[in-house]
Amino acid sequence: APAQSKIPKSQPIPSAPLIPRSQILSLAFSRYARLLSSPKLTYCISGFEANGTSLTHAQNLLHTLTSLLSPSIKLKASRTVTSSTSFLLTQGHSPSPSVLTASKRTLKTMQCLALGIPILTVSYLSSCISSKKLNTPTATNAVNTVPMKFGGKGLSDDAVLYTAANMEVVEGGSPFGRIGVYFVGEFRRGPKKEELRGLAEDMRCKVVEVDWKAAKIISQKRSKSNPRVTKNLNHLVLLCDSDPSSFPTSGSLSVEVNNSLFDYDNSFTKVVGYNWLFDSASCFKPCEWKHYPPVEGGAAR
Repeated sequence: APAQSKIPKSQPIPSAPLIPRSQILSLAFSRYARLLSSPKLTYCISGFEANGTSLTHAQNLLHTLTSLLSPSIKLKASRTVTSSTSFLLTQGHSPSPSVLTASKRTLKTMQCLALGIPILTVSYLSSCISSKKLNTPTATNAVNTVPMKFGGKGLSDDAVLYTAANMEVVEGGSPFGRIGVYFVGEFRRGPKKEELRGLAEDMRCKVVEVDWKAAKIISQKRSKSNPRVTKNLNHLVLLCDSDPSSFPTSGSLSVEVNNSLFDYDNSFTKVVGYNWLFDSASCFKPCEWKHYPPVEGGAAR
């Protein structure tokens, strides 16, 4: 498309207002049309009350649509989101004319946002049933916003479209590519660690698996002994669970975090609650750290 040729292929697209919203819409829906053009489509459903009337209605619409489509087109339901998922079906509402927001911020919704997968509402199914084919989504039936829990109002508007448009220009391009993430705690309450790790990877964060590696990265950054760390990472984020006792009070990681925060420079090492990850995905950029302090306890200290 002509709109795409105006944007360098080697870097993520700029944020508004540097690029017109019409161009973002064109790029995002071009990606959506391509993902929905495959003869074999995998979809997920999320954000509906289990066994509720809205879910039943959505499932009936899917059944009707499947019966109307060409026999060569196969729709298959899946319980998990992967990079090969074709679309997500969820509920949405419009707090303003230009915003169609997801009613619930589920993990599947966040994964699809991060992967540039279309997040569609039941009105999309209705339009497809009317035309007896899979249509290209539009601004009235594809979610463009996933709500944030913290931060400023309006920061997440159109971020779903920005993510999809960015991936249409440069596959895998992400504002999180130079952010390392290490998970602190067992995450027994709320989202599970493996789910958060999957979302971080979908966002293209660099996940650090063990504490000694996190400690080594901080040490190398502080001493400038490894130029690759300085070059490849802007921040190391310690993402903490809601357990006050989860943060290590001894050992190499605790020492290096203290050195980084108090003796060196707190611009590299960040200690935040896990909602930082969700909200950053919601607005397609790293959120301000100050809005996401960890819970009281070792991490807060």
